[in-house]
Amino acid sequence: MGRFIFYQLFIFSAAITTNYFIDDYLGPPFTWIDLVAAAVALLIFGTLFPLLLKLYQREDASLPIKLTLSAITFLIAAISTSFLLSLGGWY
Repeated sequence: MGRFIFYQLFIFSAAITTNYFIDDYLGPPFTWIDLVAAAVALLIFGTLFPLLLKLYQREDASLPIKLTLSAITFLIAAISTSFLLSLGGWY
């Protein structure tokens, strides 16, 4: 169960960090930079999502327990990642 939470924390943190940095590049007017940023984001999310599915298949716990742990882990990842990303602005 500990590995499940640790790996989910890593995957969710990577997804949140990717979304944070890619968000600045996506928006109207759409240019080639937006297209490249979307391709990079799809590549990263396309790598993380199968890892998450594989992680769910390997764990023996029931689905409600997995979903509850995922929700708690996502909240922890969101809070810790947003805190760490906000530290980068303090010089």
